[in-house]
Amino acid sequence: MQYLASDGRIALRAFVQEDMAEWTACWQDETTQRGFNFVPPPDGGWLAAQDIARFPFWVAVVELSTGRTLGSLRLSPDPEHPDLAIWIYPQHRGGGWGGKAFSLALQTLAELGYRTIHAGCFPFNMPSRRILERCGFRRWPEGDEAETSVFDGAPLTMEGYRRDG
Repeated sequence: MQYLASDGRIALRAFVQEDMAEWTACWQDETTQRGFNFVPPPDGGWLAAQDIARFPFWVAVVELSTGRTLGSLRLSPDPEHPDLAIWIYPQHRGGGWGGKAFSLALQTLAELGYRTIHAGCFPFNMPSRRILERCGFRRWPEGDEAETSVFDGAPLTMEGYRRDG
């Protein structure tokens, strides 16, 4: 298996079509849905239509000792504001994998020439906020996006974060 990066405990490898089933299953988790303010349509068409090649960086996070896929990270194709998103699959949450994976992805992106990375997070998503802050992201209010909750119709703000490297 070819890895893009490793810290000795986890590694990043290219996300491939065979990873799509586990990523799709993650979207059935309400915590994932709330974290992105998105509920996929029940027919699965949206998830099945994801074009891996459209994204400049989409990786699976692998635990080296077991070979288990722990989650994935994906960089948006927006060249002016590349936005890094993370999914740690529900059965692997709470083990510190998210921070390790995000940090490793940022190192890899820097090696690939990315200097500024953006991210978004809702104020209630404390695990994601901690990851962003520990990885050197700072609040970037210019990146805030007003949304309406798909769960209860309440107003939400996706808070913008930015890291300059």
